[in-house]
Amino acid sequence: IISRSSYLPSPLRLLSVKPAIRDSGAVKSMDCLKRVHAKLRGTSIVFLYFCTEGVLGRAHWGTRYPFFGQYLGLPGHQYNSIHAFFSFAWSTKILSSFLSDSVPILGYRRIPYIIIGLVMMMAANLAMTAAPLPEPYQKSDFYGPGNCSRANGPLDAIHNANAPNEAIFYIIMFFIWFIGLACSDSSIDGLMTQRSKLEEESVRGRLIAFTKISSQLGGIFTLAYLSLVMNRVDYGGRWCSGLPFNRVLILNLVMLTASLVYAIIWTNEKDVDKKFEPVAMKSKFKDLWRLLETTHYFKLMLFVFLLGVIASAKSPAAVKVTKIWIGVEPSVSMWVSIATTLVSIAGLSIYLKFLLDWNWRHVIILKVFVRVTLEAIVQVLAVSDIIRSQYFWFADDLITSIITNWTSLLFNLIIVEYAPQGIEGISYALTFGVLMYGRIAGTALTNFVMSPLCLIGETRYHRDAFEDKLAVGFSFAIEHILEFALLLLLFLIPSQKNQAKQWREKGEKEKSSRNAIIFVTILLTSLAVGLVLNVMTLFESTRCMVIAGGSGCGSQEDKLCILVPSAVGNSTTN
Repeated sequence: IISRSSYLPSPLRLLSVKPAIRDSGAVKSMDCLKRVHAKLRGTSIVFLYFCTEGVLGRAHWGTRYPFFGQYLGLPGHQYNSIHAFFSFAWSTKILSSFLSDSVPILGYRRIPYIIIGLVMMMAANLAMTAAPLPEPYQKSDFYGPGNCSRANGPLDAIHNANAPNEAIFYIIMFFIWFIGLACSDSSIDGLMTQRSKLEEESVRGRLIAFTKISSQLGGIFTLAYLSLVMNRVDYGGRWCSGLPFNRVLILNLVMLTASLVYAIIWTNEKDVDKKFEPVAMKSKFKDLWRLLETTHYFKLMLFVFLLGVIASAKSPAAVKVTKIWIGVEPSVSMWVSIATTLVSIAGLSIYLKFLLDWNWRHVIILKVFVRVTLEAIVQVLAVSDIIRSQYFWFADDLITSIITNWTSLLFNLIIVEYAPQGIEGISYALTFGVLMYGRIAGTALTNFVMSPLCLIGETRYHRDAFEDKLAVGFSFAIEHILEFALLLLLFLIPSQKNQAKQWREKGEKEKSSRNAIIFVTILLTSLAVGLVLNVMTLFESTRCMVIAGGSGCGSQEDKLCILVPSAVGNSTTN
């Protein structure tokens, strides 16, 4: 202020322009701080991806098996359904993207929604941290100081039969958590999409890859931490020491605080949003409806929805096979996830360097054939009791991880080509929101279709008879048949960037309201049915119903079970 004040007496003005001469060290320090500040602003998107999609996103997925599957002992269909609930919460990215794209707060479209989402996550995290922890579903009689190894006594005896019902509180809190994550992540995605559009076409996709790698590194950090604190006996591990779940969540609070500071101080959106003019929500809805009317986007959304249905077609036997037949420890699972993450990062580098112009359909074909082949081999050997090793169980995951993220990157590239100017965030969120809706419908459908196999309890796995192996194997076969069915849908997506541009140009000229009406009808109907059926798995009174994936209620329990050993007949299978 002094140096710019021309009305000051000349001696003071003279003094005001001399500091650089008298104290050049201070000036250099200020310049250094400015450069650091500029660097932090330049890397804000990458850091936020590290925290949100990486550390905080993996914080739930890393605790899902040890906490919900082992500690609370959820039955197979309920365990699958919690993924559907969190998918629905994650799908709220569509709404938050609408708000972020069209309703600025204090002149900003992205940063305020990032902050709102982080605050929601912090509130849910604080509630779970402060709540008293329920007793575990199973607890070994040998569990105690100096003698708590799982090798000294199996966790067969039920200690707290009400644990699956007490899981409802944590499911609700994580539901809020994922809504907050969706709110912040959609705004980060919108900002990333805007920046990606500024890249030259020859290298477009590099920023997307960097953010993916950053989120993967954040996931590695979280998994390494969880592997050290969540391998106690009551989590399915072999260690005496560890942290209770409410204390495990303290890391999330630290990362949420860091994300808030970074979002408030160092995140910049004005450099890519200079010409933005607020548009009414009604206008945005019209833009989205017109987008769905286009043939190219209708086909993409239909493919993504069906992909979600197929991807969520997971056998309810998976969690019990992992727990009882294979005996997977949480620490081993997490370190394998770290290894697969590192391999997937290498896979992204390979894709960017050598395969960026490769046919997108061929990428999906390669992934499906490699994944199904390797996974089927591992499952057959495990189910038939030839190799039941927790290390061999993850062999297919480790090998296929090199191509795991290729599909995700592929869809990001399609969205960059398809996303209209001004609704980048909505376009990005709509695609992944539709994927989540497909997962909700697919989970409910799978639970119902596989209910006659009676795979949700633990009796089949402890008995381990030929018929039990056959029932589990049959459920895995259904998964793989559906995965191959995905190849029949590849005509719905473009083969590369040039075709994507051609389809977009043609689709913008040839619009039909029928496309939008058909898609929205399918989406809303499947979402409503899927949510109802998945909610039924939460409550003890409806969890047993066949339509929800159970084996029957009351006197009808297990009456419809197939592939039951003849010596057992219709005795309890769950």
